[in-house]
Amino acid sequence: FEFVPGTEPNTNVPGTNKATTIKVIYPNGEEKEVTVKYNVTGDVVEQPDPNDPMTKPAVPDNFVMVTVKTTEKVVKEDGTQEEVEKATDDTAFVKVFWVNPKKEVTIQVTNPTGQTSADDTTWIFDYWRADGGKEYTKTITDQFENKTTILAKYYKEMKPIVEPDMP
Repeated sequence: FEFVPGTEPNTNVPGTNKATTIKVIYPNGEEKEVTVKYNVTGDVVEQPDPNDPMTKPAVPDNFVMVTVKTTEKVVKEDGTQEEVEKATDDTAFVKVFWVNPKKEVTIQVTNPTGQTSADDTTWIFDYWRADGGKEYTKTITDQFENKTTILAKYYKEMKPIVEPDMP
């Protein structure tokens, strides 16, 4: 087969149900033009519901899962680790992306706003950290070859020291 001139597929822009026309040439010399549908997947595809594996988007089998969470991993007094949410309710999220492992990609997320706890401690978002320890300060750009989880890192806002009035 060959593409009908002027109908070559555009594979540079992601999309679904795109159409192109091909010319099929049979061994007996007969030719027939056929319209075919095709899909183009971007290098980063977000899963609509990160908690429902049934919403995994249609991506190539080699794409890997990257999970981004606004939680921070902390070590408890007994030495075990747990994830603690330090983002405000309106900026907290868990997002799952499926990415092309053969390309460097940028995962688009909004940096969270840290919450203020009951003891007046304000948490300030600092950077993102992947399982392997790699840090991303401004944007999450990397080549992800394996399943990866990226968590937020925060620091405590320093309160100004108020000097008492001296007589």
